Amino acid sequence: MIWRKNTWRKSVSHTTIQHSGLICVDIDAKDNPDILDWETLKQDLSVLPQIAYCALSVSGKGLFLVIPLRYPEKHLQQFHQLQIDFRKMGIMIDSACSDITRLRCLSYDEHPIINENATLYEGVYVEKTNIKWLPSSASSMMTWEMRSDKSGDWSVATTLPPQKPGIVPFRNTGMT
Repeated sequence: MIWRKNTWRKSVSHTTIQHSGLICVDIDAKDNPDILDWETLKQDLSVLPQIAYCALSVSGKGLFLVIPLRYPEKHLQQFHQLQIDFRKMGIMIDSACSDITRLRCLSYDEHPIINENATLYEGVYVEKTNIKWLPSSASSMMTWEMRSDKSGDWSVATTLPPQKPGIVPFRNTGMT
């Protein structure tokens, strides 16, 4: 049996016709040399509500997971966030899984984990963005920096220039 993530037309660009809404993720022994008991890891991962299917790989020295995506049109961003989330658990996932056209053979596992009520994975990687404004007389003015983190939240940081001894910069008094 072959698992396809989506329907696509073979061409130079492999144009995607329709995404299945699923992503297959491989956890390989070569990327995770500290993992020795794949059955235990499979059981441990079964508590994650977003995993619809988890089984041993063909070699028995790895796992593959099927995870439904909330935003299949953001396949690559969701894959990158999955990499981050698994890395936080000490697990490296195969980067080749980011390929939306990649075919996957279904391996045999006597005891796969099947969750027919899996919830949609909602994580989306947003690249950190830094924007700096420097006034024309930057040496004597404050620098503003606007940052976006992976969750999409924005923050503003300000930096005052070095001050001469005895000179105190103005503070915001709430007056305009």
